[in-house]
Amino acid sequence: MLKTCLIDFYSCDELLAAKQQLLQDINKVNVGFVLPHIPLQRQGDNRAARSVDDMFTLMTLLDENKL
Repeated sequence: MLKTCLIDFYSCDELLAAKQQLLQDINKVNVGFVLPHIPLQRQGDNRAARSVDDMFTLMTLLDENKL
């Protein structure tokens, strides 16, 4: 439900900017593990949904590692 709210409220460009900011912030912190490859930009259909999925993936990894 949160994913749907984010996609409906924010534009694709705003979601992309948020994902890029999250990636930059994570890279500034020494997380101590290798992050999966998350592209900076998504192409094609459902870019917004895939960007939100990427952000949830990153947040889940951070949470699982207590960061």
